[in-house]
Amino acid sequence: MPVLSTMIVPAALVEQVRALAVSLAGDAAAGMWATGLSPDGSIPPTHYVSSGYIDEQFAELLSGPEGLAAATKLPLVEARLLLSSCIISNGAPFTVIADAGLQLSQEPME
Repeated sequence: MPVLSTMIVPAALVEQVRALAVSLAGDAAAGMWATGLSPDGSIPPTHYVSSGYIDEQFAELLSGPEGLAAATKLPLVEARLLLSSCIISNGAPFTVIADAGLQLSQEPME
């Protein structure tokens, strides 16, 4: 059964997380983490968010470093660091974003 997942990833890790997602879910994960976030809404983004329904099996992989390490062949310490650097919640996206002290990044209006 699909579950709602809002995932916020630091900009420094977004390429790695995107690649891992595609390796696990294939093309269905392409295009995730495209929306930039920052504390004041400015660019460049400090984080990226992806929110939507994901398969329960993928939600389980994100619930702890052991499952993520086994599925991706990441060393356990790296999986632990990766997950601890991200915000993964079943909350509504704008609530999770606000709770993290972030805003949507956008170009300043002239």
